[in-house]
Amino acid sequence: MENLSIKHLSKSYKGKKVIDDVSFNLSGNKIYGLFGRNGVGKSTLLNCVCDRLLIDKGNICLGKDEIHNNDKLLHNLYLMNTDISYSGREKVTDLYRYVDISYKKFNYEYAHLLAKKFGIDEKQKLKNLSTGLRTATEIILAFCVNAKFILLDEPTLGLDASLRNVFYQELIKTYTKQPRTFVIATHQINEIQNLIENVMIMKDRKLLFDGSVRELQEKAIQLCGPKELVLPLVRNKKYSIQYDLGKEVAINIETSELEGKDIPNNVKVKPLDLQSVFTVLTMEE
Repeated sequence: MENLSIKHLSKSYKGKKVIDDVSFNLSGNKIYGLFGRNGVGKSTLLNCVCDRLLIDKGNICLGKDEIHNNDKLLHNLYLMNTDISYSGREKVTDLYRYVDISYKKFNYEYAHLLAKKFGIDEKQKLKNLSTGLRTATEIILAFCVNAKFILLDEPTLGLDASLRNVFYQELIKTYTKQPRTFVIATHQINEIQNLIENVMIMKDRKLLFDGSVRELQEKAIQLCGPKELVLPLVRNKKYSIQYDLGKEVAINIETSELEGKDIPNNVKVKPLDLQSVFTVLTMEE
């Protein structure tokens, strides 16, 4: 599969820059995580990648060809976004048909199976579904569409724990049976950390990190031990306190902040989960 390359992408709203010179590649048949705090531009980025928003600068190419206004190439991309506007009078099965008309070869059989697993009455109108079931309907469309790049914007919005579990299980099943490229923009970082292969993190309108899960986990650590030994190591550094028990303290800090420092034997160094690493990397100064 050809790579989807995004080069020097910038986007502004009313003179305010939302995305600033962002570049990355999406290679075939991988699951990516896209992380960032609220308002950093994740949704805007995904909409730009799918040519739903005009960009100010940069280019987006599938292989060697730009996707802008290229319907043939754009049919390789599908964006699941719960903000997509429908009248609300459409039945769930109507949405299947709409996607089939646009992308062809919609997997109706799998859609019916997923509807049962999510507990969706396909004859119901969209406006009569709960927020969680509307999200589940969008998931069904994304999993059953005939596209090579599936972009999921907050795909667990409104889903309870049980339905989120269905989503994760079915993501692995459909990816295994029909490998494609998935990009998942989500705040549920710990829930998907075992599903993704690569991570992109946005901060301050830019791409802060783009690499493997292993590389990300090496970016931050936890120091635990006597306060008089730990705090001198991190003085004037950016860190977060995990716990403070008086004499004992645990802090999370970027690995780079400790370069050249000798860690005392009484101070333990522990790895962090992806959510904690993300929190450390996106902390304000």
